[in-house]
Amino acid sequence: MMKRFVVVIILSYVSLSVPHILGFGYVIDWIPEASTITKVSTYLREGLVYGFMYKLLISILIAVLCIFLLLRGRK
Repeated sequence: MMKRFVVVIILSYVSLSVPHILGFGYVIDWIPEASTITKVSTYLREGLVYGFMYKLLISILIAVLCIFLLLRGRK
């Protein structure tokens, strides 16, 4: 049960982070010498960190709702 709860939190957090990972909503100015790996790692890091608290709270609420619905469906 706890394993499912954690998995749902992680999956919902990552899915909420996808728009930020893809660069929607902000612009990063790159120097000409920036490599592709640097750009990818920066977009990934910034996408996961941007709006951490609200994405975490929404992810926890989604996980609680999913677990509640799973328990309710078993009865």
